Amino acid sequence: MLAGGLYGCALVTYETVVLFAPAMVVIVVMVRRRRWWPTLAVVVPAAVQGGITLILRSRVSARSPGYTTSFDVATVLSTFAKQVTAALPLSQWLFGAPGVAEIPQGAMVVAAVVRGLPVLVAMVSLARLRLRIAPAAIVQIGSLGVWMWMSSSALVAVTQRWQQELVPGQGYLSVT
Repeated sequence: MLAGGLYGCALVTYETVVLFAPAMVVIVVMVRRRRWWPTLAVVVPAAVQGGITLILRSRVSARSPGYTTSFDVATVLSTFAKQVTAALPLSQWLFGAPGVAEIPQGAMVVAAVVRGLPVLVAMVSLARLRLRIAPAAIVQIGSLGVWMWMSSSALVAVTQRWQQELVPGQGYLSVT
């Protein structure tokens, strides 16, 4: 119940969250040992929002580029690449996005080391522990993360507005 309510809130806040439903259903079914009923907390809110969206969009006569799709393969792939890479650390500086203050490369290296060193220490420390995490669980969580990253980028990539506006290093944060 709580999961469904929170997912419903996310659905009306971030439009790409509806694309997370298939991966979440797979994870719930795998974790709950092949039981489908817990997936209703995800499926029902996603289906309701999808239905409302289809009804509302079918009644609109004039559409802006923010709500229009274009499936030109070259444009979609280019926009997808821009959106996917924009999620990477330091992408605005690495790709020279406009309007971003310049940072010397040496400062970026120092920042990467300062942030990376604690992560390295944590990873080495965790490697020494005997964690009881099944490799399948790690794959499931990683797959969910990749699905969320790629599916959101795919939705942005087919939207005409973002095909026209995105530049390398700057992505669109999907919000309604």
